[in-house]
Amino acid sequence: MKIERVILIFKKTQETVFKEINADGLKLSLIKKLFKAFDDDPNFYRPYKINQIQYDELIKHNPELKLYPCTKFDLYLEAYSV
Repeated sequence: MKIERVILIFKKTQETVFKEINADGLKLSLIKKLFKAFDDDPNFYRPYKINQIQYDELIKHNPELKLYPCTKFDLYLEAYSV
């Protein structure tokens, strides 16, 4: 089983995905540093809402995120198994 991570971007006024950005380049160690895992999700497979502090760190690793600021979009880190 392979895990692919994406950042899902939603316009604040809509409930459908506006854009997906590949986040496979994010190391699990960085994700563990930035997010607090749910008790039943130590490998961060569930969706995690990205706040401003996390966003500021993530754009250092994925500059495409600069196009989607947290003030205008809701962003989530999510994993899929393929």
